Amino acid sequence: MSTHAQTRVLVIGDNPLENTNLKNALNAAGYKVSSTIDVNEAKELIAKNWPDLLIFSFYEVGQAEAAYRELIFVSAESTCELGESLLLCRANHEAKAFDLCMNGFFYLYLVERPLNSEYAVRMALHLLEQKLSSRSLVEKHAAEGRHTYKVMVVEDEDLQRKVIEKMLKTLGHAVSLATDGQQALDLLTQDPPLPHLILMDIRMPGMDGFEAITRIKQHETWQKVPIIILSSNRDIESVTTGIKKGAVDFIVKPVSQLILKKKLDSHLS
Repeated sequence: MSTHAQTRVLVIGDNPLENTNLKNALNAAGYKVSSTIDVNEAKELIAKNWPDLLIFSFYEVGQAEAAYRELIFVSAESTCELGESLLLCRANHEAKAFDLCMNGFFYLYLVERPLNSEYAVRMALHLLEQKLSSRSLVEKHAAEGRHTYKVMVVEDEDLQRKVIEKMLKTLGHAVSLATDGQQALDLLTQDPPLPHLILMDIRMPGMDGFEAITRIKQHETWQKVPIIILSSNRDIESVTTGIKKGAVDFIVKPVSQLILKKKLDSHLS
C-alpha cells in the first residue's frame, strides 16, 4: 500500500472510550478508521469488504479470541484476513496473547491497552500493510492462473470448507473440494492431475477420514500424496491413529492461515 489513506482499519473492542482514542490517533496518521464494540456490527462491515486490517482491543484476551472465532466464518466470504490482524492487550495478559499469535489467531500483538504509544501501533499497522501488499501480489498471480500447488480439501462442514478454500486460494494454490472420504476417492480417480497434498477431516458422515486415509495409502498411485489431518480439537488419540494410518501431520480447527502456510511450506518444499 503506498499511502495510509488507502488502508481501512476496523477497531473491535470492549471499551468505547479507548476505541475512540485509538480511532482518533490513527485517523490523524492518515488511516481510514471505524470502531465498534458490537461483534454483529463488525460482521456486517467485514461482509461489505470494508476493512483491510483489523485491530482487536479487549480487556480480557479471551474476549478477543471469542470475537475472532465469531468473525472467522463471515470473513470467508470477504477479502478480510483475520489472521493478519493486530491484538492489543494489557501487560498481565501478554503470555496468552503470545500463544494466540503463535497459533495463528493474530499476526501481531502489542501491550498497548490502554493506548500508550501511537507510534508503536502505527508501526505495527505499517508491517501489516506490507504483508497486505505481498498478499495482493500472490492473489494477482492466483487470478492469472499461476498456482503453486494443487491441494484437495476434504471437509464436511460448509463454512470450514469455505474458510480453508479461501485461505489456500489467497496463498496462490489451486483447490479441489470433497465433502467426505468417498467423494475424495472419486475425485482422485476422476480429476487428474493428482493433488500435491490433501487436507483431510477425520469426523465425517459416510466414509470418515480414517477409512479414506487407509484406502489412499493402499493405492499404488495415490499413496505418495501427503495427507494432513484436520482435527476439531486437540484429540491426540485421533491424530495418533491418523498418523499411524499414513498421515504426515495435523492442523487444529479453526484453521489459521499462518499455521496452514507453515504446514504447506514444510511438506511441499
